[in-house]
Amino acid sequence: FVKGVVVGKVDPGSPAHVQGLREGAVIVGVNGKAVSGPSDLDQSLGSLQHWPRGQTLLELELQPEPGQPT
Repeated sequence: FVKGVVVGKVDPGSPAHVQGLREGAVIVGVNGKAVSGPSDLDQSLGSLQHWPRGQTLLELELQPEPGQPT
């Protein structure tokens, strides 16, 4: 069982890829809030009411692979 959300695909050359996001990495946090599954990620990214006003930076906490340290 993986706690977090496994990244499925990252387009080469995209800002996420340039910053080091890779397929198979596990997103375990967004902007300092824990992510334990897809619903947490959707809530963190998909709802404007949860996005801090004026914030333009997205900070992800990742495990390079399931079970590895963040």
